Amino acid sequence: CPHCVNCTNKNIDLESELRKVREELTNSLQLKEEKGDLEKMRAEHTNLLIDMERMRADRIHINEAIKQEKGVLAEMERDKRSRYNELMEINDRIAESERVLGEQRAQQKRDLDSLKTEAEQLKKTVTELNIQKRTWYTRLPRPSRLLLRTVVCLRRRSDRRKEILEETSTSTTLRKEK
Repeated sequence: CPHCVNCTNKNIDLESELRKVREELTNSLQLKEEKGDLEKMRAEHTNLLIDMERMRADRIHINEAIKQEKGVLAEMERDKRSRYNELMEINDRIAESERVLGEQRAQQKRDLDSLKTEAEQLKKTVTELNIQKRTWYTRLPRPSRLLLRTVVCLRRRSDRRKEILEETSTSTTLRKEK
């Protein structure tokens, strides 16, 4: 039958058309899926760009903070060096003062030793003079001894009167100044 052939041909054409439609649908579904994936990827890419921008801003802030900290640390280092130099100068002055004091103490000790020696010498001399005075005094005749005592007493009184006069004149001068 001619129709059968036509029907078969038509069926073949319909099947091929159906296959083509199926392929197109499959392609279109794949395209839609790929389009959806692409949209997701674009969204992820946008999010990544935003994150990168945030990270760049954070990095800039961090770098600025690091620069500030370096400046602060440099200032602290300068202060530390300045204080160290001041302390070293003070230490040098202290060492110099200690050296001078040591020299002064040594000189004072030498002076004290010489004064002690001189005092011992003076004691010996006074002792010898007292002995000589006694022997000389005892050799004098009695009237001469009495006369000598009187002279010594008068001299002491005179010295005492001079002291009193000086004290009163000094106090009078002080009162006038006030």
